[in-house]
Amino acid sequence: MSKELNFLILLKVLKAAWWKILVFTVAIAIAVSLFVEFVIPKKYASKTEFYILNTSTTSEYTTTALLSAAEYLANDYIEIINGDKMMEAVLADIAEKGYVTYSPNSIRSMISASTSADSSTFNITVTSTDKDLAFYICDSIKDNAPDIIKGITRPSYSSSVYRKTNQKDENGNDIYVPVSEEDLECVKVIRAPELSKSHVYPNVFTMTLVSAVFAACAAYVFFLIRKLADTVIHSEDGAKELIDETIIGDIPNWTVHTSDDDNASEEQK
Repeated sequence: MSKELNFLILLKVLKAAWWKILVFTVAIAIAVSLFVEFVIPKKYASKTEFYILNTSTTSEYTTTALLSAAEYLANDYIEIINGDKMMEAVLADIAEKGYVTYSPNSIRSMISASTSADSSTFNITVTSTDKDLAFYICDSIKDNAPDIIKGITRPSYSSSVYRKTNQKDENGNDIYVPVSEEDLECVKVIRAPELSKSHVYPNVFTMTLVSAVFAACAAYVFFLIRKLADTVIHSEDGAKELIDETIIGDIPNWTVHTSDDDNASEEQK
């Protein structure tokens, strides 16, 4: 009986206040959508992608081992990209575009990175309220990252350095060839950044939907609490809700008359 009564109360509250809940929800949704669209600053993003070159000449590594090694290298390269040398190069490049008030820390705050567990790639994303600035920073990283990473992680080029190949000579000995500058490359750009055509934050639809759901729930809870807190008996049905027993007989119903009502009835006579 108690569970049925509670369920009936939930339905009665919804039936009695659905239009109020709807009006409140629509009002909140409109207010939030307008606030998000015209008040919250929009952010734009540019993205570049790098491929980690495998310079190993052995084929003994499994695919899992190579991907694991690539993930470690990606994390190292991301740290280098966030390092001082890269920030100096980026600041110099964007200064040529007229952006001269930024610091290394402010540039770092715009940069985010992600690695892939299924491939030897990692992404660099630059987010800013200025879509041109986001593009310029990302484009600078694309241009400078390969050389800066190579300069930190690889030795200086020398034609007297040799590397072993997978080939054998006619006597079965390993064949060595001089190391080329290309062999020292660590990463390769596989996706150049593009100027963002639309903002990535905020998402008006998502934020409006979330606010509407929250508003509807809050409004329903408000009317439910007001219903449960109301202990005044307004009708025969109200008395039956409060008394969990069978009622035999009729429950009296009365209406309070004011003096104005009495005077009006006398005038009608």
